[in-house]
Amino acid sequence: MLPPHNQMLASLEVFANKHSNTSGYKKVIDDLSGKEVRKQKGADFVIRVTKNKNATKFEYKYSNSFDNTVDFVLGGKNIDGKSWSVDASINKVGSLSIPTQLVRYFKDGKDFEMWFDYVRFQKSPNGIYKSMSKAQATEHIKKQYQKRFQKNNYEAFVQLKNSQWLMSNNIYDADDFQDAVDDLSHNFYSFVQVR
Repeated sequence: MLPPHNQMLASLEVFANKHSNTSGYKKVIDDLSGKEVRKQKGADFVIRVTKNKNATKFEYKYSNSFDNTVDFVLGGKNIDGKSWSVDASINKVGSLSIPTQLVRYFKDGKDFEMWFDYVRFQKSPNGIYKSMSKAQATEHIKKQYQKRFQKNNYEAFVQLKNSQWLMSNNIYDADDFQDAVDDLSHNFYSFVQVR
């Protein structure tokens, strides 16, 4: 197995060979080589998860930690990469208001997913997170969103009502919404992916 530094160089080479002509490629490289650690981690994640995929566009712009744009597009699907640490960010999802970004994704009718960085779980100093499988990590993140949607459930439904995401999942009223929110296996949560 290659040391981490060599693994990154190998990933970067594959990524460059595949995506050097893809719109937004230079921005990802600039963020990787820049001085902001948060952007470096985000760029590293984007490079790792797309190096062998056919991304058609990289947007990857920050406005703030919860309202950045789509990071890349795969097969017409908008993918928002989250390289957040478990303790510092993922566990706080349940205590935050529903991010503007997520509301926008629910409403705009475009197919989307949020890809969370499994490396953040593996690097956690907390042994519970460190030992989680990808399936366990996915369930953990879904539970954080579930907490958020269950708080002021009716208000959350009103905020998302008539969104393309709810309609595509046959959620038309507050009771449907409650049923979907309470069931972590419901397709409502399919936007959560751990990569």
